[in-house]
Amino acid sequence: MSLEAVLALVIGAGSLFFAFLAWLESRRGVQASKEQLELARRQESRRPQLVVEEVRLLEVEDVPDVLEDIDDIEEERQTEREEEERRSQGFASEVERLTWEINRSKFRGFGETYNGKLPQKVLRVRLRNVGTVTATGVEAIVYLEADYLEPLEYFADVEEVIYHPDENPPHGVYTARFGGRTLDLPPGLKHYDLLIAVLVCSSGSTEVVSVLSTATTSVEDKKELVIPAASQ
Repeated sequence: MSLEAVLALVIGAGSLFFAFLAWLESRRGVQASKEQLELARRQESRRPQLVVEEVRLLEVEDVPDVLEDIDDIEEERQTEREEEERRSQGFASEVERLTWEINRSKFRGFGETYNGKLPQKVLRVRLRNVGTVTATGVEAIVYLEADYLEPLEYFADVEEVIYHPDENPPHGVYTARFGGRTLDLPPGLKHYDLLIAVLVCSSGSTEVVSVLSTATTSVEDKKELVIPAASQ
């Protein structure tokens, strides 16, 4: 065999060897990618998956907690009117005046009367955890177009209401914040309702944006809400 033939054979064998090494490395890369993908799937399965199932406008009479708040407010307002009327009429004696002041201070000890507007409707944002683990420390922020709805902070479980005049001009956006460290959503078929007492500013179609966050996940949902005219 000539020298040229031997060199060709060596070069060919070397090429095959390096091709084999490249193929082996590619197999290792594919296997590593599969393992990484499987790891990512496992990690994802251990996270809560929060979804907004629906948004709906309810009558105040259909929400017992809000209706109870309204009844308490109206009772307190009526008591205050009677107090002012009694004060304007004067007292028969100093003892009667002191008794009235003591009773009034006891009543005030339960907190100041809410002097804001009373809600016309209640917006329900229904949540569910479709994952496999409990969502802990859930914080929910609901965005409402000020053209259509004004949320009221006093009622239900709303932690805070903020008006953002520079967003969605010219009328701005309201945000209603819920939860935090105290709100946990276990997985399963059971839902959780965010209730927002609202004033209706206008009828028509508006968008309700919900942002749900935990320490490990965050999701944004947009739902259309049709607000009927007042006569309907």
